[in-house]
Amino acid sequence: MVTGDLNAASVEWIVQFRVNNPKQFLFQVKEPESTLRAVSESVMREVVGDRTVDEVITVGRQEIEVVALQTDAGIGRQL
Repeated sequence: MVTGDLNAASVEWIVQFRVNNPKQFLFQVKEPESTLRAVSESVMREVVGDRTVDEVITVGRQEIEVVALQTDAGIGRQL
């Protein structure tokens, strides 16, 4: 991913989610797993893109996690 200071950083993450409404999860979204993957990538790119490479790989990791968890992706799932 490209950071805010235009450096590249390899960022890995794990997404855990809970399906609150199984009917909506199965029938309202086409390919729910790939949608969840795309949304999580989008959130991480936004959060990482606002920080320097030093923040991403060292002290800012905890803050990145908090901001990513607070971001409302609008997909009706609890991340």
